[in-house]
Amino acid sequence: MANIGLRTFLYAPLGADEKYTEEPARLAGAISYDENIETNEAELYYDDELGEYDYSFVRGTLTLGIDDDDEVIFAPLLGNKVEEVTFDEAELKVVQDMASDQPVPVGFGFIERKRVGGADKFRVKFYKKVTFRPINNSGQTKGRNMEFSTPTVEGVIQTLSDGSWRTRATLDDLETAVAFLESLFVQSVPEEGGGQ
Repeated sequence: MANIGLRTFLYAPLGADEKYTEEPARLAGAISYDENIETNEAELYYDDELGEYDYSFVRGTLTLGIDDDDEVIFAPLLGNKVEEVTFDEAELKVVQDMASDQPVPVGFGFIERKRVGGADKFRVKFYKKVTFRPINNSGQTKGRNMEFSTPTVEGVIQTLSDGSWRTRATLDDLETAVAFLESLFVQSVPEEGGGQ
């Protein structure tokens, strides 16, 4: 199995009732991701052998390489305030960062393309609760040759109250993979009129 592609970074806000409060939306263009999982590991030896063993999820981090860190898209995730301002006859959306801003947990998922036995497959990965951190930026002047510089954003992977934290599935075609990924958000979106 060889990973040969990455696409479809989607997210939706997670409410206090652990249901997604909106339909999934595109976060940014997918360039890369790095998943780092932290686990508890404990061993208890007795009678000269391993008697008990525990290996369990604690938390994780996701580092995403993205094509654009659009401040208006990231503002609700980071708890920033967006104001509409008129400047020089143009309507602008201005993001205000405050020391008191609290990031909002979201569901987050994407699709990996992989080659298995000469055939393309599409793996869906869906993280049920991720809290993104404020984005650190850097810049550089244009030199003789143009180079693309892309931002990264980091999120903390957490568990839901039932202990679940990730869903994975590999599908045969992209269209079905996209529909499956979207369904993981939609299953928890409240119906209009406040129904469950």
